[in-house]
Amino acid sequence: LGMNYQQRFQMFCGLLFLSALFFALGFFVGLPMVAIRPQKFALCFTFGSLTFMASFGILKGPLNHLKGMLAADRIAFTTIYLGSMLM
Repeated sequence: LGMNYQQRFQMFCGLLFLSALFFALGFFVGLPMVAIRPQKFALCFTFGSLTFMASFGILKGPLNHLKGMLAADRIAFTTIYLGSMLM
């Protein structure tokens, strides 16, 4: 990406804030209506998860983050986690 640490940290904070916003929308707007419109909660929670993961990917570097997710002791969790977001 060619960003220095300060720029990566700023991007990390922005994405972390955005993920908190998505999670808050999911819990305060989507969760009360989960019986009527479950996709509201699912969409907010999925985008919250994706932006949360992206924030750490930016902070650590995308390749290092991906290597960490695909490590032998984490591959099962990564597969289940990403599979659940695709459902």
